[in-house]
Amino acid sequence: MDDIVNKVDQKNLLVFDLSEYFPKEKIVDFDISQFLVEGLLLREKDFRTHCKEFDWSAFKDQHLCITCSTDAILPAWANLLITKYASSFAKSVTVGSQDRFLSMYYQKVLADLDLETYRAERVIIKGCSNVPVPEQAYVEATKLLSGIVKRLSYGEACSQVPL
Repeated sequence: MDDIVNKVDQKNLLVFDLSEYFPKEKIVDFDISQFLVEGLLLREKDFRTHCKEFDWSAFKDQHLCITCSTDAILPAWANLLITKYASSFAKSVTVGSQDRFLSMYYQKVLADLDLETYRAERVIIKGCSNVPVPEQAYVEATKLLSGIVKRLSYGEACSQVPL
């Protein structure tokens, strides 16, 4: 009887797993509408009082995403004032969704990576993840790896798609 040979192991693929770079800290939303009159109107004096008296320490060492769940039209300085107070505690402050934060986060992390390990190698960008890696992170990783690898694929070793 012939031995079973794992051909996937014989391919010498390096796996680039974006989930390894997912932030360890919690990512939380802050809905600015809670500081608005009826969730829609910004009264400067009241808004400043809310910002000053709010317990920003609740966001200690977390990534804070400033959002607004209503259709309020806000002056640009509103997000800046929140950032002023929150940045003393939060690890980072972003205006927008958690997806936007993650896209920006991955762009910075990937730009700072030393990719020499992957030079002239066969690399597969791992497709499945147990964390919400944004599509833009895959695009950024593909852009950075394309210029240095011998062959780039996406997916899993057993069912990869050549790029």
